[in-house]
Amino acid sequence: MDRQTKRLPILDKQKKIVIMTDGIDNCMNTTVALRIKGKLDFCRLEKAIQKVIDENDALRFVFHVEENGEVYQQVLDKYQYTLDVRNAEGSTAEEKERSVLLQARAIMDGHQKFDGGVMHQFVLFDLQEQDYILFACINHIITDGVSNTIAMYSIIAAYNGLETPHTGASYLDFIVEENRFIESEEGKAQIEYWQEESRGYSEDFIKFPVENRKKSALKLFFMTELKPIREFARANKISVSTVNVFLCHAAISGAFGVGDTAVRIGDANRTKVYRQTMGFFATVALHRLTFTPQMTLREAFAISNNKYAENMKNAHLGNFATPTLFTFSYLNYNQGNAKMPMGEAVAEPYIGIHESKIWDSVVLVVAETEENLIYKIGCDEDAFPPQILEKMHRSFALAVQCLTEQDMTFEEFWKALA
Repeated sequence: MDRQTKRLPILDKQKKIVIMTDGIDNCMNTTVALRIKGKLDFCRLEKAIQKVIDENDALRFVFHVEENGEVYQQVLDKYQYTLDVRNAEGSTAEEKERSVLLQARAIMDGHQKFDGGVMHQFVLFDLQEQDYILFACINHIITDGVSNTIAMYSIIAAYNGLETPHTGASYLDFIVEENRFIESEEGKAQIEYWQEESRGYSEDFIKFPVENRKKSALKLFFMTELKPIREFARANKISVSTVNVFLCHAAISGAFGVGDTAVRIGDANRTKVYRQTMGFFATVALHRLTFTPQMTLREAFAISNNKYAENMKNAHLGNFATPTLFTFSYLNYNQGNAKMPMGEAVAEPYIGIHESKIWDSVVLVVAETEENLIYKIGCDEDAFPPQILEKMHRSFALAVQCLTEQDMTFEEFWKALA
């Protein structure tokens, strides 16, 4: 039996995951995938994945539930991985990719409870000769988006016989450091900042017609041309992602006709020493804006931009803020040629399985491609019926027009959407 470290308390942000999932729900499973074309050595791939697991203790964390309901974590000294190869079913390429998606969903739905087992699965789907999808499903309690990318790049490096980009700092080191920071003067100041920042915030404009929230997969919301938003971002010397943070606020404000909105924004929250370490380093910062009827959307955007910078300075303990039901995530697929050699094969990111079930009321995922911005939404459909989603859609479009073409006041904005 593998030896383990002593029992460790879970971090505050990990506790929030336990609360949201009751310790058994799998909606916090995150996914990442590679499409691999060419000759692939299965034994070599298995050893590469094993090397990454050996070097990243986050992939050896296990969780247990005490009799009193408390969850604690331990680290296995060793975990033996065996390559899991599965066949894609179907006679056409489309049918096979659909089969992979359905199998991936089943993996997300069927594992990673707090029962002492590891919180990940790496599966190789065999589509046809020399055509594969390497799929990883990792629970958010031990990972974040940056870590998932590190995992895949590290597997490729190990497969190619190269040194993996690991700094030597462990996730266990981070947990010890994080617990110390919370008790420090700087940590206490950040907690006070978030308590003040979220004081008085309410989302009573959202009504839940049922007692239990429903969880659903992300679905395509709408698409818009990237060029005008990119030009606006460049003119203001900011990122496209920052523009979309404000657009999410405008969509909420327009759909519900409210002037006080908040969105949760992920922050990588990594110091240099953990730059290449897998783990749950990311935190979530509350970004709150207040609009008045006579304020224009561009004026509000300027406030949003300044507030964003302030929030990010305190993002380390952003999870101590009052929670909001809206979460924003930004993905950039506009990275040019992302093909990477993998022995005699070639690997590239595969986004056909980029799905996750939502745990709050609304998750807005914005993906930047070469020409478009793709908006996906996951929501509780009882609280957000089609008419509300349609109004949010129109709010997004009108807000883009206000920023890139003709500005208007929020009073005019709300009237146009009524």
